[in-house]
Amino acid sequence: MKLIISKQGKAHLPEARTLRTLRKAARLCLLRMGESPDQEISLVFTDDEGIARLNMMYRGIDQPTDVLSFPMGRPLLGDIVISLERAVSQAREYGHSLQRELAFLTVHGALHLLGLDHESKSDRKRMESYQKQILFVLGIPR
Repeated sequence: MKLIISKQGKAHLPEARTLRTLRKAARLCLLRMGESPDQEISLVFTDDEGIARLNMMYRGIDQPTDVLSFPMGRPLLGDIVISLERAVSQAREYGHSLQRELAFLTVHGALHLLGLDHESKSDRKRMESYQKQILFVLGIPR
């Protein structure tokens, strides 16, 4: 699997150790969902301003969010956009590391690219179950 990592706005890239974990997280999502590991995912780190602009443009919601996913197809599965500002804030709020928060958001975004959502109670339970399994395998459960 190829994970293309970039940044925009005022965001910076996380440390190399965290990026390695995010690559593993994305690969585990593909494997867990029975998808080919030959696909590509673009992972973009941005700031609250950048993600708020995308959230308004594509979802009509005028506020920042933590992660957005934009499915494409094959071989580029799609884009995952993470607000690094929001991730830092949420890591503090939940009392865990930034690495754990970014891994969760990467898994969440990748599962969306793979067709999962959380619109119904049963869909939410299924997605939460996959997220927990993948984070457990990564060694960073909640």
